[in-house]
Amino acid sequence: MLILNSNDIYKACYLPDIIKAIENAYFLQTNNKYVMPDRLHLNIQDNIQLVMPSAAEGMFCTKLVTINQKNASRNLPVINGSVQLAKQNDGQLLSLMNGSALTAIRTGAVGAVAVKYLADENSRTVGLIGTGIQGLHLLWLISAVRQVDQYYIFNYKTEQTQKFILDLEKKIPGVKVEVVNDKEELVKLSDVIVTATTSPDPVIPEKPEILRGKLYICMGSFKPVMGELPRTIYSLVKNIFVDVDYASKESGDVSWPLENKLLKNEDIIQMSEVIHGEFEPTHETRIFKSVGMALFDLMVSNTIYKSALDSKIGIDICL
Repeated sequence: MLILNSNDIYKACYLPDIIKAIENAYFLQTNNKYVMPDRLHLNIQDNIQLVMPSAAEGMFCTKLVTINQKNASRNLPVINGSVQLAKQNDGQLLSLMNGSALTAIRTGAVGAVAVKYLADENSRTVGLIGTGIQGLHLLWLISAVRQVDQYYIFNYKTEQTQKFILDLEKKIPGVKVEVVNDKEELVKLSDVIVTATTSPDPVIPEKPEILRGKLYICMGSFKPVMGELPRTIYSLVKNIFVDVDYASKESGDVSWPLENKLLKNEDIIQMSEVIHGEFEPTHETRIFKSVGMALFDLMVSNTIYKSALDSKIGIDICL
């Protein structure tokens, strides 16, 4: 069994292959060539544990992660966990991977694929609200699918922002990034706005006059009581694009407009339909909302595993 820690995963991570893995996951989703039970949630006060199994292409994948929002203030990772990859035909364990690194990369790739297919061709500026680990990986993976002339970032914590910039410069050499102290200004300057926060309330201003004509990549809200988007934005869109159908139950960014009859169920479009040409976005203001699925973990972990094998990365052990 190949053990891959976070450093190993990044060494084995070739961004074009990661993007392709997400696109292939959408292909399997469209053609129903996978098995993915509902993920198991355990909620104990501020701690959440998720168990996410899936099977496809002759592989089993199980991700076990814990989420603690207070860890950010403790200078600890919000997400901890592991990913186990095994063969279906004989159950042989192939790899055990760092779940935090794998999740950050695959989630960044999900956002990047949405930018690839939903952003206008002339979109060259990206704004980010939420300068945590996930925000960093989103900008990194977006750079693999789109030439970005300028990144704008916003965060309340100045010390965290400075570290974020240093980390981003390592990921994207020569990157042009500017700190914006006002979220309204960030929205005005950006063609694509990415939100990666744990805020229970909207993080984008309630000003429809500045919201129009943008692409919103919303990666943060994962509970029905959470929503990063402003309520006024729903009058500007015809559809919300999602990675999975249960996004309408898990995220307030989707459930709220449905419950308030601002959108209908048929207005919620699977991203796989866009990628495979079954639905063409026509409206100028667009929203992509991700809540994630285990199939993404399987496809990305298998891609990294194969790359690590080829490059002789990691430690091979026998349990």
